[in-house]
Amino acid sequence: MLISELNSILNTARLSPSIDNVQPWNIEILSPSKFIISLNKSITLQYDIENYGSYISCGAFIKSCEIVLMRLYCNY
Repeated sequence: MLISELNSILNTARLSPSIDNVQPWNIEILSPSKFIISLNKSITLQYDIENYGSYISCGAFIKSCEIVLMRLYCNY
């Protein structure tokens, strides 16, 4: 995968729905085929008890990456 493709995938997935639309994730690109998604606890919400909603939001981000990859490489 090219770095431009990865950037496109991550940029599209970045628009994923999240708790109160705060997109509480950090993305660190390690290589064209490897990246890390982590929870940015500095922007989570006070009422998001134990960050459950934020972790679910990160899951939505990951699912969005999967959907974009399928559309790019599997002709869906």
